[in-house]
Amino acid sequence: MKRKLSANVLHMKHMAILGCTVLMVSLVGCDATNSASVTESTPSKQEETVDPSMEEVKDTARLYDYFTPIYVMMDQNTEAGLGMQDGHDLAVTDIVSLEENPEGIYAGCYHHNIFYYTYDYENMESDYPQSFIKIWMWNVSTGERRQLTSLPNLSQIVVEHGVLYLHYQDMSDGTLKAEVYDALTGEAVEADRHLLDGLNSLEAYEYSLSYGAWDHCILADTVNYGFIPIRDSEGNNYLYDGTNITPMEGAIQTGNLVDFTQDYFIFYTASNKENDWTYDEIQVLSRKDGGITMISQNFSNYLGCTDQGLLYWSEPATGEGNGEYEVYQYDLNTQKKDLLIHGKELLGVGITQGISGFTLISEQAFALVFNSETNDVEWARLYVDPDGNPQQESLGVSVKHVAYMDYGTSQVISDVVTCPYCGKIIARYDAQVYQLDEGISMNSQELNAQFLEEAKTACENFKTYEVYYPSSLEECQNTLHGEIPGIISFQEEVSHAGFIQEHFFTVDYDGYWFGGGAHGMPSRKHILINTDTGTILSFQDLYSGTEADLKTLVYDAVKADYEKKRLEQGDYFQYFAQDGDEAATQALDYVSLNALPCRYEDTGIVIEFEPYLLGSFVAGYIEIFISYEDLGIDLSQQ
Repeated sequence: MKRKLSANVLHMKHMAILGCTVLMVSLVGCDATNSASVTESTPSKQEETVDPSMEEVKDTARLYDYFTPIYVMMDQNTEAGLGMQDGHDLAVTDIVSLEENPEGIYAGCYHHNIFYYTYDYENMESDYPQSFIKIWMWNVSTGERRQLTSLPNLSQIVVEHGVLYLHYQDMSDGTLKAEVYDALTGEAVEADRHLLDGLNSLEAYEYSLSYGAWDHCILADTVNYGFIPIRDSEGNNYLYDGTNITPMEGAIQTGNLVDFTQDYFIFYTASNKENDWTYDEIQVLSRKDGGITMISQNFSNYLGCTDQGLLYWSEPATGEGNGEYEVYQYDLNTQKKDLLIHGKELLGVGITQGISGFTLISEQAFALVFNSETNDVEWARLYVDPDGNPQQESLGVSVKHVAYMDYGTSQVISDVVTCPYCGKIIARYDAQVYQLDEGISMNSQELNAQFLEEAKTACENFKTYEVYYPSSLEECQNTLHGEIPGIISFQEEVSHAGFIQEHFFTVDYDGYWFGGGAHGMPSRKHILINTDTGTILSFQDLYSGTEADLKTLVYDAVKADYEKKRLEQGDYFQYFAQDGDEAATQALDYVSLNALPCRYEDTGIVIEFEPYLLGSFVAGYIEIFISYEDLGIDLSQQ
């Protein structure tokens, strides 16, 4: 079965992204299908940039491609570049630029060949500044790079089954055109013009590509399937083979075609026919017998097709709102359904295993998982073995190390509140609670028990004071329980844990409260522990000066920060105040010895002013650093 992606999961597709770092790793893989849509934005000249380090690449890398003997990862936060790794120990041997021009953009790979494109400034028409694009092939074994072609208005690049397809539009007459190359040798081959010529005339007859056809390669699908799905202005579905337009027999007219294969059409449909804009079902139409099969009815999200079957995820039927998800694999031929992975949102890690980063490459499924042995978030291949057991095969490369797990573990205090009349969840509380390893402090066990007890108390207070409970069925109905998006909720997770200097340990938390409206409110919490004594310290325990002295330091620091950011941020300036003295004066309203909102770092404290205190919600926290030296704090003497 050929790999396809849903139009509803475009973020999972191999989109060509300007300014991506690419990390290549030697592995044994399989045949690949790569598709890249060319960016529409007008490029600008950029100065040469320093190549990123391996750690910079790993922390934000996303799996983009997989093929013998390499797989490709991209870092969306840095300039274009490629990192080479050895297949045995996975050690980085080289990180180089895609092209001398840092605007080189990855488009696909086949065996040892990497395909990418750059903007052709020498051949650009003034009326279309982004129109001409150079296509390059780079053999990573020999190091040879060569330009294959330069095309105007390139719209799609696809590497599929050993063939490179390039779709573009001739602006002189508006027709679709294509060039085709052997992906192994780079030699041009004859393009099948039949379907393209026909598509150029379809618009006159008010036909367009079906929703599920936008992610597909027009030429490749004609070669593999012999058709492309189209629809008319009234939403009726048809098949087009380059000459004939025939109705899609048995098409689910009230559904949304999201994908197709040689033998099956996959639709989103609505369980509530009166509100058919809410697509919550997945149904499949067979071309073989015209039969329609209901795959899922539980607010499912179609993911795509692999060589093993159709994949989708949904919340467990008994776990609505609890941050748990299930990925299922459905064999379209045998109608057998397997649970591929049960993923739960991992607080403090920032992923839901098997869901986060999910992508389909080379007819295989990949997703981020957490390795509890190494404390790493890493890419893994997901599949069902011949015995029907779900498996996770690590690719061996970490994209994120969860450093706080090196010093301890965590538990989660969770609870939900349901309406006594309709049974809907109206509030939930999830708080990750850090648990110190015994070797961190002499009182680790006592501290851990204290942390858990405080979290349980906070949870009870949340349910008592933050949740509105209807007193009657009529009141329940008036508040539209279960119909308004969002519930009252609080979530808190560990953002950092580690040593400060030699005898202090800090645990930092990020929280988010939501009670309805446009957005909720973030929160932060910081715990400082003297590991020698096992006691929790406050800022007042460390600081020996007066409150007046502290406010003088804060005033000067806020004013300096204001003046610096006024020059740096321009229209995106954080502060409400009109000048530095006004901002500093406002800040002093939130500064006191016994309640200073700050986190602790190696060389000083960072005072954190939450949104709306000094700036807008969009501006986020305004952070002010003051060194221990300026504060007169010597941690070695504490």
